[in-house]
Amino acid sequence: MSETEGPPLTEEDTIEVGDPMPRLGSVAHHADLKLVVSWRYGLRAERADIVDLAPVIMTYKVYRPLRDNPELFKSVHLTADGTAIAWGDNDAIDMAATTIERLAEESMTSSDFHAWLERLKLTYEAAAAQLGISRRLVGYYADRRDVPRYIALACRYLDNQLSPPLPASHLASYARNLPANEQRRWAVALLAAVLLRRSTTTEIDVAEELQQAVSDLQLRLRQPDLPHSL
Repeated sequence: MSETEGPPLTEEDTIEVGDPMPRLGSVAHHADLKLVVSWRYGLRAERADIVDLAPVIMTYKVYRPLRDNPELFKSVHLTADGTAIAWGDNDAIDMAATTIERLAEESMTSSDFHAWLERLKLTYEAAAAQLGISRRLVGYYADRRDVPRYIALACRYLDNQLSPPLPASHLASYARNLPANEQRRWAVALLAAVLLRRSTTTEIDVAEELQQAVSDLQLRLRQPDLPHSL
């Protein structure tokens, strides 16, 4: 092992990259193609949601029996320790919890919509202009009306466009402050975070920030006595 290399990873070491794996705590039929679910783990842990499965069930042939048989749809239950749901006695039809989580993330309640307005500091007029709807509809969605999926998806897109990007240099600075034996595993996590982060910058900007982050980490690994100031 050279002086610049850190200790090798062992079988007990874990590198966590990305979001935690979702796992459901309960599921029940609500109405039409909607379910009531609660979450044990994942992005929505300890929350309960009403999730409309129609975008998936109406798209893929494997779910055609659920479209034609309301009683079959009502037989929904958990399987695989909450990492999936299934229908029927033999679990012939199933759906991963990751798909349900994605649909939940793509939906919005009125309170979610109101929080979105506040997070992006948008007035009703500004939100109406961004979403291409009337100011009155913005007010309805923020106060009491169910938010359509296409509006929720548009809000998610605007989150990417209007939220300030997280500089890769900030992540690199954080990694430099870690103990030496944590540097290698966090280098992997850093690179993944830079590649996957939401940003309004161009590909060239991202590549430049990524290269700077790599350079910062390499310098820290070679010179462990560098000061930890940002």
